[in-house]
Amino acid sequence: MRNYLAATLIIISLESLSFGFSLRDGVIQTIDTNPQIKEKTREYRAMKEQLKATFSDYYPKIDITGAYGYEKSNNSNTGFQDKSLQRKEADVKITQQVFDGFATHYGVKRDEFKTKAAKAVIYEKASYLALQTIETYLNILMDKELIALAKENLKNHEEIYEKIKEQTQSGVLAESNLALIQSRLALAKSNLVTYENRYQDDITRFYKLAGYNVDIENLEKPSFNIELPKTLKEITQIAERKNPAVKAQEYNLKAAKANYKYAQNNFYPHFRIEANKGWNKDIAGVKGRHYNTTVLLKANYNFFNGGKDFVNLQKEISLVHKENEKLRDIQRKIFENSRMAWTTIELTDKKEKYLKNHMKFIEKTLKLYKEEYNLGKRSLFEILDAENESFSAKREYVKAYYDRLAAKYKLLYVMGELLEKLNVDLSDKICLDVCKDSPRILNRIDIDEDNDY
Repeated sequence: MRNYLAATLIIISLESLSFGFSLRDGVIQTIDTNPQIKEKTREYRAMKEQLKATFSDYYPKIDITGAYGYEKSNNSNTGFQDKSLQRKEADVKITQQVFDGFATHYGVKRDEFKTKAAKAVIYEKASYLALQTIETYLNILMDKELIALAKENLKNHEEIYEKIKEQTQSGVLAESNLALIQSRLALAKSNLVTYENRYQDDITRFYKLAGYNVDIENLEKPSFNIELPKTLKEITQIAERKNPAVKAQEYNLKAAKANYKYAQNNFYPHFRIEANKGWNKDIAGVKGRHYNTTVLLKANYNFFNGGKDFVNLQKEISLVHKENEKLRDIQRKIFENSRMAWTTIELTDKKEKYLKNHMKFIEKTLKLYKEEYNLGKRSLFEILDAENESFSAKREYVKAYYDRLAAKYKLLYVMGELLEKLNVDLSDKICLDVCKDSPRILNRIDIDEDNDY
C-alpha cells in the first residue's frame, strides 16, 4: 500500500512539472512548421525535376504514330482517275541528338547551378526565420522583465501616493502636490500598459513564426557560450564564404553565365540521327502493303532569323551583369549587418558597465534619501524622483543586455553559422530529397469541383 501511494505521488508530481521551452526549441519548431521554409523546399524539389528534364535531352526520343481513315487519290498510280481507299499507316521513329550547339550541355549546367541556388535559398530562409525567432524570443523575455520593473515602479508610486494623499488631507501638503503625484501615478500605469501591449505583440509574432504550440510562460533564458571572431575583418571573411545568401547568389551568377553559353547554340549547326520504320497499306491510290526503312544523319543550320539570336545573346549578357550586381549588393549588406552587429556588441558592452555603476549609485542614493526622509531632510517627491531614476536605470540595463545578446546571434546569422552553432541540422528537419518514408510523388492534389481552375 505504501509503495502504491509513493508511486502515485511520483506520477502526480511528474504530471505537475512544466518543462521549459528553450531558444533552440523555438528555432527547431519554426523550421519544422513554418510554411515559408516548406515553400522554398518545394521550389528546390521542382528545380531538381527540371534538371532531370533538361538532362533527358541527352537520351534518344522514340515516337510511335498510327493513322487510319478515308483517302481519295487522283495521280499517276490511279491513271489520274479518282480512287478511294481506306488508308492505314504506322510509323516508329528514333531520334538521337548528336550535336545541338552545346545547348544540352550548358542547359544542364544552368539547371545544376539553379538547383544548388534553390537549396542555398532554403538555408538562407531557415537562417533568417531562425534569427527572427531568436529576436522575438529575446524580446518576450525582455518584455517580461520590463513588465516586472514597471509593476515595481507602479507599486512604489502607489505607496508614495497614499502618503502624499494622507498628508494633503491633513493639511501638511498643498493640493498641487496631490495633483502632481496623481499625474505621475497615471504615467506609471500607462508605462505598464505599454510594456504589456508590447509583450502581447511579441507573443503574436512568435506564434506566427513558430506556431501556436508554445508555452510562453516557460521560456528559458538563454546563455550565449559561443566564441565569436576577434575582428570585424574575420567576421566579414567568414560571411562571404559561408553565408547562404552569398552562396545562393553565386550559383545564380553561374547559372546566368551558363545560360549565356546556352544562348549561343543557335550560332552552330545542329546534327541528329533519325531512324524510321514505316508500315503502310492502301495509300496514294495503290492497294496493298508498303514498307520503308530510313536511317539518316540530318543537319540544320539557321542562316538568318531576323537578328533574334544576336538580340537574345545581348539580353543574356545583361542578365549576367545583373546577377553580378546583385551579388555585390548582398556582399555590401553583409558588411553593413556585420559592422552594425559588431558595433552594437562593443558599445552595449561598455554601456552595460556604465549602467551597472548607475544602478549601484542610484540604489545607494535611494537608500540614503529614505534615511534622510525619516530624519525630515528629504521630501517624498525627492524619493519619488530617485525611484524613477532607479526604474529608468534598470530598464536601460535590461534593454542593453538583450540588445547585446541579439547582436551576437545576428553576427552568427551574418556569418552563416547560426544553425550550425545552435546544433540544428536542417537536412534532418526538412526533407531536402525524396523522403524514405514517402512515395516518390510528393503531392496528390484533389481538385474540388466547386473550385474554379
